[in-house]
Amino acid sequence: MIRHFKTLLLALITLTSLVSCRNDAISQKHPSSIEDIRELKIENSKKIALDIKLAIGPYETSLGLSGVLPDQFKETNGLFFFFFSDEDRTFWMADTFFNLDIIFLDENLKVLHIEKNIPAHPGRSEKPPIPRTPIIKCRYVLEIKANAPFGKGLNVGDTLLLKSNYSLAKIREFILKNYY
Repeated sequence: MIRHFKTLLLALITLTSLVSCRNDAISQKHPSSIEDIRELKIENSKKIALDIKLAIGPYETSLGLSGVLPDQFKETNGLFFFFFSDEDRTFWMADTFFNLDIIFLDENLKVLHIEKNIPAHPGRSEKPPIPRTPIIKCRYVLEIKANAPFGKGLNVGDTLLLKSNYSLAKIREFILKNYY
């Protein structure tokens, strides 16, 4: 009986280490194309997930959600602004057609600041003034539809979880190697 217990215990330890190695291998996996990283999922502490698209580079990050119509961006969508360093950032709402919540994040996806229900501003004219966020030092920014389930109950200090086969470090490495 003890012999069977030892065999079973050894099998469980081996299986556990194999699963652990597999998880480490996934997090170390390298993206092979932009499609691997362009669309990902992110989850809040309440396990509510968003399908996010990465905005990469100066053109995409300056464009943001300008010109996107409400039916083209669901409550389950987010636009994730991927930056390479912590900097002071402010966002403005020129040429938007629906209100937004804007979430400022650190390098570990910890919520630093949330601007809720920023009014849409179709067009680029300053009349009336285009809504702007305060200046926040952050690494990443996430835009979602105002009052979307993902943002309800989200608080400063919460940490979001990237649901991907690739870590933020691997995504960064891929972008720098292939696009800069």
